[in-house]
Amino acid sequence: MKVLVTSGWLNQDFIDRWQADFPNVEFVGGSNEEELMAVAGDVEVAFGSVTENIVKSAPNLKWVQSGSAGVEWMRHAPSLIDSDIQVTNTRGAHATTIAEHTFGML
Repeated sequence: MKVLVTSGWLNQDFIDRWQADFPNVEFVGGSNEEELMAVAGDVEVAFGSVTENIVKSAPNLKWVQSGSAGVEWMRHAPSLIDSDIQVTNTRGAHATTIAEHTFGML
């Protein structure tokens, strides 16, 4: 399986750790849309946000995992809305931390 990493905050150290933990998965990325499009041809998964051009460059794309709770970036990839591509987010991942912080502020 090939995963396209589009999140800019994920540096090469993160990708190297993922590659070590999941040796049967190939992680690819780029620093701009053109580089991401160039390697997207046979990816099945994208981690981060994608644009319409990236979606069009990835005919085998089956799943987009947002790196955040919000998916407002989807306005840049409207074809995802009526497609069979799964889009998931990290809703609730920080719920406990945010609740504890809120109570600590009281």
